[in-house]
Amino acid sequence: MKNIIIAILLIVIGMLVYHIYDTEADVIEQQETETFAIEQPKSEDYVIDEQKNETKQIVETTTATSSHLEFKGIPIDGSIEDFASKLKRNGFESIRTHDNDIYFKGDFAGYDCRVTIESTSSGTVCAVKAFMEGPNDWQPIEDNYKTLKTALTKKYGKPAKCVERFTSYLQPQSNSEKYYNLSFGECNYVTTFKTNKGTIILSIAKEDFDEGVALVYQDKENSKIAASDMLDEL
Repeated sequence: MKNIIIAILLIVIGMLVYHIYDTEADVIEQQETETFAIEQPKSEDYVIDEQKNETKQIVETTTATSSHLEFKGIPIDGSIEDFASKLKRNGFESIRTHDNDIYFKGDFAGYDCRVTIESTSSGTVCAVKAFMEGPNDWQPIEDNYKTLKTALTKKYGKPAKCVERFTSYLQPQSNSEKYYNLSFGECNYVTTFKTNKGTIILSIAKEDFDEGVALVYQDKENSKIAASDMLDEL
């Protein structure tokens, strides 16, 4: 009888121990589940973080953008030799070198042109000039000027200044008279565009012995250096 009582007590004690252990296991499992739920980001939080990363990348890309005016996608900055090598990779052919300037020929905006790279006394590129030679006729030269003026207005907005007149005493009427005035330097067709990176000047001009359309890109920062260098030499 005594042995039976002892066996029953052992069974009861075992059941109590199992119940206590099982309860503690459930509590631990519940705590782990709650901890995991707290640590894991919600899908909405993940989307927000992704958007922040994308915005950061856009800002970094914008910050890395050149602060200089560009010609053919090339920033007007750095050494004249480096700029010249980039022009060559764009299909331009070197013609000659004079003082601090280098002359090229090639295609720009769909026109065959001569390109002049101008630099400071220290050799930093400050401006680029493209000259599109026209035929010995006023009308096609004026047409090219108007086409480029329209395209530049679409890109840079309203011109900061525009002067289109002849400086001769008698204003020419026919195309032949207008071309005659141009060839003698009595034509003042100039449109100027201003940007925070520099100035673009479009004009009908005479270069050497040729008449045509000139387009000058002047970088703001480096043109200031060029002007300062000139003042130092005066």
